[in-house]
Parts: sequence; C-alpha cells; structure tokens
Amino acid sequence: MARLNKRQMKEDKFVTGLLKSQEYFNRNRTQILLGIAGLIVVILVAVLLIANARSSEQAAQNQYGDASMAVREFFNTFEMDQNQDGIPDGNLDSALTILSSAKAEFEGILQQHGGSDMAKFATFYLGSISFKLGDYAEAEKYYRMFLDKYHISEGFEAAAKMGLAGCKEALRDFEGAGMLYMEVAEDYPDFPQKLDVLRKAAINLAQAGLNDQALMAFKLLEESDASRSIVTDTREFLYEQKVLNPYTYNLD
Repeated sequence: MARLNKRQMKEDKFVTGLLKSQEYFNRNRTQILLGIAGLIVVILVAVLLIANARSSEQAAQNQYGDASMAVREFFNTFEMDQNQDGIPDGNLDSALTILSSAKAEFEGILQQHGGSDMAKFATFYLGSISFKLGDYAEAEKYYRMFLDKYHISEGFEAAAKMGLAGCKEALRDFEGAGMLYMEVAEDYPDFPQKLDVLRKAAINLAQAGLNDQALMAFKLLEESDASRSIVTDTREFLYEQKVLNPYTYNLD
C-alpha cells in the first residue's frame, strides 16, 4: 500500500474535519439555528437601540435649540436697556410669555429625553428661567437637581450655586445665601462674577447679623479689582447695618 505524502495527509485531515463538522451540524441543527437566530435578534435590537438613541438625541437637540432661541429672544427683546435708564426696553407681558415658552421646551427635554446630553443644560436653564419668573422654590429645585446629578464645567457649577444662593436671598434666608455666596467666592476664584458674589456675600451676611463674616467678604471685595462704585455702595450698606463704623473705619 502506497504511503501518503505530507500534502495528501493534510488534505485528508481537512476532508475528515469537514465531514465531522457536517456530522456535528446535522446532529445539532436545531440548536445551532436557534442560536444563530438569537444572535441575529440581539444584533437587530442593538442596532435599533442605537438608532433610537441617536434619534432621541437629535430630537433633544432640536428641542433645546427651540428653547435657546426663546431665551435669546427674551434677552434681546426685554433685558436690553439701550438708553441705560435702568428700565428694560421690552414689554414685561411679552417677556413672561417668551420665558414660559422656553420653560415648557426645557421641561419637555427632561420628560422625553432625560438621558440625553441636552438634559443637563435644560436642568440648569430651568433653574435660571424659574428664577426669572419669580418661582424661587422651583428654581431651587432645578439648581439642586443640576448640582446633584450633572456636571458641565466649574463655571456652570459656580453659576448654579450662585443661583441657589439667589433663591435663598429672595426667600430671605440671608444667612444661607451669604454663606453660599462666600463658598462660591472661595471655591471658584476664576468665576467671572466673583466680584458680584463677594458683594452679595457681604450684604447678606450683614443682614443675617454675621458681622465678622460680612466684614471678611467686604475685605476681599476691597482687595479685588472691583470698581470704586461697587466698593463704595457695599461699604455704605455696611455702615447702615452697623457692620462698619463710618467714623473709625480706615478707608486705606
């Protein structure tokens, strides 16, 4: 009997492997086909989930765009003060309608697309809009939700805490407001509104009777590059609150 060479032996092993694979497939045909079908279903579900997620994200972005346009319209039509008389140029009723429309859009994002990237921005702006509308309890709710659940940047975080302090101030919790303003000033040294935060900290702490803390906030304001008018106005308020004595306080 002739011996098989190496090439023939390899081919024989290959054929034997194919026959065994065919035999295994025939024996387990049902299970294999069910497994393949299950895998196809899993892949299809994953594809659909990704498509739905993208669709939801796009819908959230569209809704966010509409809401942002309403906010810009508010600032362009009401908040502007071109003649600088301290009175906004726009009509208040119209402004409130615009803000309410923006609020509804942002609320829709949270309700329908809570897992989207736009949800964190919507939450922050819902706090700001609620504050503008004078609903301080609602504003506080959204600011807290933003701080507890989301993070965009330190700037947004500082602004949310400043908004939260503003809610406390509006609700006459001067101690809570003053302490939170001071926290923002200390924890976010590069916050663009730091000087206003220090001014508010000094005023609220003084109203709360926390004279030492109020004086500390004012000292920081004095040492900053705040305008003379801001420092002077704050100092006059502290005179009124008897935190500073106008006859003994060293203006240097």
